[in-house]
Amino acid sequence: MRNRISALLGALAALSMLAVSACGATAAKQTGAGASAAGEPVSGLRIMVPNAPGGGYDTTARTAAKVMEDTKIASGVQVFNLPGAGGTVGLQRTINEKGNGKLAMLMGLGVVGASYASKSTATLTQTTPIAKLIEEAGAIVVSKDSQPFDLVLLLVLGLLGFGMRRFGLPVLPLIVGVILGPRAELQGRRSLQLSGGDLSGLLGGPVSYTVYAVILILLAWPLIRRFVRKSA
Repeated sequence: MRNRISALLGALAALSMLAVSACGATAAKQTGAGASAAGEPVSGLRIMVPNAPGGGYDTTARTAAKVMEDTKIASGVQVFNLPGAGGTVGLQRTINEKGNGKLAMLMGLGVVGASYASKSTATLTQTTPIAKLIEEAGAIVVSKDSQPFDLVLLLVLGLLGFGMRRFGLPVLPLIVGVILGPRAELQGRRSLQLSGGDLSGLLGGPVSYTVYAVILILLAWPLIRRFVRKSA
């Protein structure tokens, strides 16, 4: 089984090397293209990993480099890391290296999601895919002892985040609310314990009314501003 996987990975790596050599024929005729035409190992290939060392992308890239060297497809393959912004920093570097047939980037769906979520100017439409090394299923997991409410809450938050993206509302406040929510709940319980369960301390009085009014204005301000701009 291991030999079959190595052979498959070697074949895919060979395909990627052919594609890289073809892309770099005009940029480096005396190195990559000449070696490929003579049947010799291609030299000078660099594989960029847009994430920190030790992760899945990094392991896959270094495994592919080893297979290419063991099968004499390439020699001296350099794997380096360029993390940042979920992988979009590396994606931008790849786009900036247009015409460099000696540079390839190994990526996965994480970079796709980061590029979409951050609305990055660097997109995959500006690159050329050359090979698919692995395929894995994505899954969202929760704790083993999670209650059905946790799954429903996860679904609701996901739909809320999608809706906020759809209408151009910032998602960061929602994330901050999810993080600070448990602390706010804890303080609310303490307040109720001190007041003996009386809600008047939380719902009544000029201070409470002022705080709630400010919160409502802050929440509604993006919609109000958009409505005013359309009306103008």
